[in-house]
Amino acid sequence: MSTQTVTSVIAKVVPWALLLAVVASLRTFWALIFLSFVIGSLMQPLAARLTERTGLSHKRSLSAVYLLLVCVIALTLVLLVPRAWKQGIEFGRHRMPLFWGQVSGFLEDQIPEETRAKVVATFSHHIEGLSPSSVLTDAATIVKTVGRLCLFAFLSLIFSFLVLLDPTFVTEAACQLRRCRLGWIYCEIEGPVVAFFKIVARVFDAQIVIALINTTLTLFGMLFFGIPGAMFLTVVVFLCGLIPVVGAFLSSIPILISALVQGGLALTIEGLVMVLVVHALEAYVLNPRIMGEHLHMHPFTVMVTLLVSEHFFGIWGVLLGVPAVTYTVHQITGDASPPPSVAEGAGTPSLSAPPAAV
Repeated sequence: MSTQTVTSVIAKVVPWALLLAVVASLRTFWALIFLSFVIGSLMQPLAARLTERTGLSHKRSLSAVYLLLVCVIALTLVLLVPRAWKQGIEFGRHRMPLFWGQVSGFLEDQIPEETRAKVVATFSHHIEGLSPSSVLTDAATIVKTVGRLCLFAFLSLIFSFLVLLDPTFVTEAACQLRRCRLGWIYCEIEGPVVAFFKIVARVFDAQIVIALINTTLTLFGMLFFGIPGAMFLTVVVFLCGLIPVVGAFLSSIPILISALVQGGLALTIEGLVMVLVVHALEAYVLNPRIMGEHLHMHPFTVMVTLLVSEHFFGIWGVLLGVPAVTYTVHQITGDASPPPSVAEGAGTPSLSAPPAAV
């Protein structure tokens, strides 16, 4: 192997090794960085649209959309979260044991004793995790986790707002990195990283819009059919809606359980029809139009991606698995240029990407 080849390999490997080392060292702050990125990628196009339609300055438009977001979050915390928490405790205390009792009764009537014992042993530990004692025991952990997420969300709002309000220090830092002695390291990783995070921004922006629409339709459906615990189930639907394909199935399970316990088979069928209609709307209308054909992956591919990425990388695999596979497919097929950010405002530097070299 020639000296030139060795030098070329080193020039490719060293920048990415350093990037992985930096990412690993910042793993405590991943949630904060990721939330800041997602919030910024959502707020920037909204502020740009407001500027175009009203003629307000960029800073005023940005302040307006962030103020609106803060008001929405405050109203959610005051009006929705307490009711959802109460209904969630009720779901774990009463509806899950009742559901398990109905399942056990059905198994006693329909399945031989040996088979029934195996089925009960297989699923009992999952049901015990939602028993009243477990719910109460885990309450402190849940409160601590929610408090940490609220703190990260608050800091993310501040960081993303400051970056978008005056992005000059980001552009200046990028220019200085390119011109310094180690600028070749930054130039090596800049293009692929920017392309990847543009895809991440587009996927999450579209998925959040889809989750909001699904959540709203599901909430109206549950209120119309009288399915109990609508506030708690709405939170579950929204959080699961951030997971492509698989989230639709996960969010349907507690809805159908609540319907079965409350209204029997008739209400369960109504709830099932409502869920199928909403998810059919997502699959055939929202995904093709909002996500776009160039990011629309086959459901089987999405499910395999989520299973494999969750196994190896946990929650971060669930969040970033689909964008990573999309980016990889773009690179393999030769479409290296990333799709533009959703409604990216003209003339406003993007939080998701450094500016072009000057």
